[in-house]
Amino acid sequence: MRKNSPYECGFEPVGSPVSDFSPNFLAVALIFLIYDVEILLTFPWAFNTVGRPFAALAVMSLFVILMLLGLIYEIIDGSFEVV
Repeated sequence: MRKNSPYECGFEPVGSPVSDFSPNFLAVALIFLIYDVEILLTFPWAFNTVGRPFAALAVMSLFVILMLLGLIYEIIDGSFEVV
């Protein structure tokens, strides 16, 4: 009996080995990963815009505004509500 148990440590298992996992955790993790990678994309931009400060500022401002609009949409949509 104990050899066929999912826990082969000698203790009787308590509860189910499969836990309830909310798919919203996966959605929040993916959203975090997307924003994290996009923030990482700003580092090469910062080193590549030494001679053109105004044009670089305009492009990065547009990028940050689009990121903020996406974040606001996700907050309003309820993507971060983990239940």
